[in-house]
Amino acid sequence: LSSKTAKSDIEPVNGPDILEAVDSLDIATWRYDTEDEDIRHMGPMAEDFYDVFSLGDDERRITNVDADGVALAAIKGLSEKLDEKDDRIHDLEAENEALRERVTAIESELGTDTTGEEVSADD
Repeated sequence: LSSKTAKSDIEPVNGPDILEAVDSLDIATWRYDTEDEDIRHMGPMAEDFYDVFSLGDDERRITNVDADGVALAAIKGLSEKLDEKDDRIHDLEAENEALRERVTAIESELGTDTTGEEVSADD
């Protein structure tokens, strides 16, 4: 049942905050006591998940809808962080290019290159 028409008290989440919370969780592989020894699973412990997110009916179970929602919110948070980094890289590259052009202009005025060697006007 995923329709918004079946839900109430809808509140948006902050992706970067969820990403940070996911990062704080210990993730482990394990098996249920009742399963064969060669069957493994992966994920956080339900108690830890509940302590961090307070989702679900109780602290002994992680429902798929909550695990999926947390994973999607964390992915959104990661995407936002990557976008911010891409913007910062773009700004730094532009600043670097501007500084490179200024250095080249100064070197031209001084008659030197980046190694400090004198250059002639013919170079």
